[in-house]
Amino acid sequence: MYENLLRPILFKLPPEKAQSFADFFLKRQLIWEVYHSFLKTSDPRLQISYTNNQNLPSPLGFAAGYDKDCEFLTSLLLLGFGYVIGGTIVNSPRYGNEKPRIARNIKEESLINALGFPSKGKTYVTNLLEKYQKTLPKRSNLGKIMLSISGLDHEDLLSCHSDIQPYTDFLEINISSPNTSNIKIFQEQDNLSKLLNSLNKQKPLFLKLAPYTSNEEKELVFSLIKTAISCGIDGFTISNTKPTTDERLAVGKGGMSGKPLLTQTIQMIKEIRSEFGFDFIINGCGGISNAYDLLSVLDAGANTGQLLTSFIYKGPNVANNINRTLVTLIEKTGSENITELVQQYPNLDKL
Repeated sequence: MYENLLRPILFKLPPEKAQSFADFFLKRQLIWEVYHSFLKTSDPRLQISYTNNQNLPSPLGFAAGYDKDCEFLTSLLLLGFGYVIGGTIVNSPRYGNEKPRIARNIKEESLINALGFPSKGKTYVTNLLEKYQKTLPKRSNLGKIMLSISGLDHEDLLSCHSDIQPYTDFLEINISSPNTSNIKIFQEQDNLSKLLNSLNKQKPLFLKLAPYTSNEEKELVFSLIKTAISCGIDGFTISNTKPTTDERLAVGKGGMSGKPLLTQTIQMIKEIRSEFGFDFIINGCGGISNAYDLLSVLDAGANTGQLLTSFIYKGPNVANNINRTLVTLIEKTGSENITELVQQYPNLDKL
């Protein structure tokens, strides 16, 4: 229904207007509570052990960048995601970059964004999160919350981390957006080390890294991973959007997300695991749009996989469809759980 009826209508609108229309309904939580009551994908076989002795009901996460101001976290969890990332949150309200700042590539199911961290600011978000925390007992059977934060300098990010940390299960620091040049200071080892060692870390912490397409970029990413591991990081999100140019954007460049990134995501995860081992979490992000994509990312060495762009292309049922397919494959392969299914992944095409 979504792909054949609603999406063609939404895609006649500019991307941000289409999202505002969708957001109107996501803010109506009752709709999604009713929707969730009809889902058949709450299955203990999909549960995974994550970090800090916490379990996730599914290895599928909703990536940062959609619910920037944490206005409908519960609605997104009700769609069947194992965890949802709110943000990216910054200290002060920001307009972001000039519009137009999102472009669609419909045939390849990708987006290019040059948003530049538009945000209503930390104070607005924490007021919402205060209310959200009061509903925790009601969502005890749902997934977890991760909050993505960033800052334009050291003190800016420290302040954001300190004020946001009490409201989340996990934190992700975005140091790699291609649309905000100031944060690149944290892609220098000394600055990253100073930042991570200055944090009063009380919740599991993840670093969202940039993709690499050259040996020079790979060396930079690997140096940041090495530094972060030495500072006690819990894991990494691999990876952010891929820098590209596009004349449809007011600033002429942005970051690509969506299906074309899957191969790159898998390759990065394999190379990082080969170099650094398995003593930290990897959240694979980039190109996931179905259960087989998710399994390919988990098979490469990720603990979870995240999506966002396929939510826009496939609609609110995408998580439900992926979870249902995973359960079907668990039963078809005779696996006990999702972990065993991942081990069976190389043989799935033979079944």
